[in-house]
Amino acid sequence: MPAAAIVLGNGAGKVAATVLVSPSGFSERSPILPVMKAHPLEHVLPPPYRREHGQLLIEIRLHRLEQLFNSLDPAPFHERDLDPDAEQYIVSAAEELPAHEAFRLVFHLAPQALERLPPEGLEQAIHHYFQYQLALQRHALRGAMRLARHALLFAVLFLALSLSLSELLSGLGNWAGRRVVTEGLVILGWVAMWRPIEYLFYDWWPLRRRCRLYERLARVAVEVRRLGE
Repeated sequence: MPAAAIVLGNGAGKVAATVLVSPSGFSERSPILPVMKAHPLEHVLPPPYRREHGQLLIEIRLHRLEQLFNSLDPAPFHERDLDPDAEQYIVSAAEELPAHEAFRLVFHLAPQALERLPPEGLEQAIHHYFQYQLALQRHALRGAMRLARHALLFAVLFLALSLSLSELLSGLGNWAGRRVVTEGLVILGWVAMWRPIEYLFYDWWPLRRRCRLYERLARVAVEVRRLGE
């Protein structure tokens, strides 16, 4: 299992740490570089993201291209799925950045990985993957909103039925349990409205935020550097 040196910090206060690199996997401990799972860094606070030419950098060091892509995906290079750990790291890092800040992905590749990099490069593959994820997320959002509208329609009809039935029972005179039943029907009708209204007002926000995040990742600038630069 090879070792990789990772430098944390800026300026004169840099701290070098050597960790063992596993064949695959990313850690969320560092917001700058993915630290391989086999030996997480301890007692070292993650530094802020570096900035170059007015852009924040999300940096990933790789010794092999297989660490970035799903090894079971037989599709061509630019259409392959990202490794789940790699996707989680990139998405979580992008979520941490302010929405108004420009950023780019910087991949530090070992020389043997650079030699195997196809002519179309990583940018096309990254953009293709997140465009696909964006399409899936938009489809899920449309489906969820359609379901919420149908649920709201059903809830409104149920509320109208509950209120009408309550009024009908109230006009039948005084009988045991009349107040409990009529008021219970009113409460039940309004409770049926709660979930559709909650979704239409609040629950779709996370889906919309994820769509905006994928929109940014689908057009993010991607840079490839030799490991060590």
